[in-house]
Amino acid sequence: MSSSSNVSFTMPTYNYVNRTPGINEQELVNVADYLSTTFNISRKEFKIENGTLSYFDPAAYGAIPMNTVPAKDIPSIYKTGEETQTVFDALMINKLREIKCMPSERAIEYCNEIIKRLNLENSSMKMTLKTNNTKFQLVFAKGIEGTPIEYGTFDIDTKVVGRFTLNGIPVEGSGAKFVVNFNERQPTNVHIYMSKFIPGPLINIQTPENSISNHYVSNVKNARINARLVYHAPDFLLSNGQSGFVPATSLLPAYIAGGEFINNKGQISNLLEKYIPAVNDYSHISSVSITTTAVLNKDNTYTINVVGTIVAESELLSITVSSGNNTESIPWIYDTNSNWVPGTNNNGLSVAKQLDGLYNFRFTYICSNSNFKNESNVSLNSFIIASGVNGNSVSKSDNISLVFTQQRTAGTTDFGIEHSISDGLGAELVRRYRDKMLEYASKSYQWASSTTYENDWKVQANYDLYVGNTDEAFYCGHGSPNGFSFENNVSDTWLNYDDIPAGLWGQKDLDWVVLTSCQCLRETNSSGTQWYTRWGPVFGGLHLICGFHTNANDVSTFGRKFAMYQGARDGKPATPIRSAWCKANDEDQPADNVVTIMGVCGGSPNSQTINYGGQVIQNYNDYYHGIGTGSGPDITRNYITCYWRVTSTS
Repeated sequence: MSSSSNVSFTMPTYNYVNRTPGINEQELVNVADYLSTTFNISRKEFKIENGTLSYFDPAAYGAIPMNTVPAKDIPSIYKTGEETQTVFDALMINKLREIKCMPSERAIEYCNEIIKRLNLENSSMKMTLKTNNTKFQLVFAKGIEGTPIEYGTFDIDTKVVGRFTLNGIPVEGSGAKFVVNFNERQPTNVHIYMSKFIPGPLINIQTPENSISNHYVSNVKNARINARLVYHAPDFLLSNGQSGFVPATSLLPAYIAGGEFINNKGQISNLLEKYIPAVNDYSHISSVSITTTAVLNKDNTYTINVVGTIVAESELLSITVSSGNNTESIPWIYDTNSNWVPGTNNNGLSVAKQLDGLYNFRFTYICSNSNFKNESNVSLNSFIIASGVNGNSVSKSDNISLVFTQQRTAGTTDFGIEHSISDGLGAELVRRYRDKMLEYASKSYQWASSTTYENDWKVQANYDLYVGNTDEAFYCGHGSPNGFSFENNVSDTWLNYDDIPAGLWGQKDLDWVVLTSCQCLRETNSSGTQWYTRWGPVFGGLHLICGFHTNANDVSTFGRKFAMYQGARDGKPATPIRSAWCKANDEDQPADNVVTIMGVCGGSPNSQTINYGGQVIQNYNDYYHGIGTGSGPDITRNYITCYWRVTSTS
């Protein structure tokens, strides 16, 4: 771009009608009554809360033809490690072609009736409806002479999504969602989470180059970063749903920033995307600073002190400090005298007011080398993220080196995290996933930046200690159709699908791999290699891989939503892991992001069935362990008969 493109420009802001986010309760009641009457759904199934409307039928959402098979009829090879399961789901292959979805035209008619009851004509925001289908793909793994054969791709529901604009600019974010899924006859999912707006004052906007320079700090070398302009509607429940919090009152422009880089295998790969501020006059959060120091203790642990400052006006909502594998946040609230003050934190994070608009923070914790895979030399990264009520944020990072003199051993339990980015990207998403998972599961490990190793996913000894020794392995980082990235060069900085020994994933305890990274489960890579050819061979007892067909966005609430729907928390029903991943996408990822879930079916090693009515066993309806009906079987490599893949658009 020429130098003239760096000149800032102005854009209108928009205020929430009545300065309140969400839709008027009576209008949502009208929608709920209409849907209840039209589709004969019990009115109590519709939930209205904080200006949002939701309805969800976990059994019908994305359902495919299945038959329940008693455990006594299943060969013992499929039940390895599954203590509580008494029945298993079997896919009825010959019924897939009989699936019927509601015609798009009829689904649009129903949604137009919903829109009438929302009275959107008085809002500056415009909404258009778009339909797409959730799809189920099935491939026979053995095929002819061992070559996989595609059986077909089947529409399994009709989804209507709202696309929003203001002044011709897209409105995106968790607070701008209209999603309705239909099976053949009725809705299976309704999520209306939006607001009405009226024009506000003009505001100065940074150019994409300046905004990227100020707010998308990437440690990836030679990355080509780009940005597209949107209005960002954040998850207003985060501010409106807790006592003392003040919700956002206006909608501000932002950029969705992302880009590409060349990985160490010479492949084009994709950066995790992020909303970044577009506001040029950034007086709400003027600046942040951070410094990290370390003191070696006699027991070979370090006391880490992270200190810094925040210069901000009264719209500051929270701060998040991350250091090593530790991430802590403090929300800020109005006190009884209407003063804006930080909250409290019992895990070593404190904030003190120095002057009006100037705050000091301190984060203190103790770490040992068991927190860093027993490495002797550790590069420790710390960063601060200050967030405002309108979704804006400012971040800074710092780095120091630690030297340990002895080794310790890390333990393993139920879920593990590898967050392979050291520049702050994905930190809140990962923390909120962890905190919500801890309500019903134990954490085996949490590695960040310099302690995330490619070898954990491909070398048997490392795999057995970490990724393979947990039920759910959650990864956050950069990716491509061929794999995903690591900042530490052990054994290198990129895990390619063909680096993974055949059948490794699923050996030991591993049941589910979750990849919050770009395009890992894209249908084909740049060479035309299909998803099942790339990732099918890694299955060796693994149940599911959850990933993205498109790029993924660092939406801080996305990890929490996924963990929440898995675990039946916050009043939401427990859902299969497949549904939890799709629901989190519906509610939090930007428009047109597509998530994918991949799994396998099992049968006789010499045929496509298990001789049970022509069906094959699979894990399509897996619940997390101890929740719902539990998980399905471990299908070892020799017994895999089919690969399947579900794609769902946000």
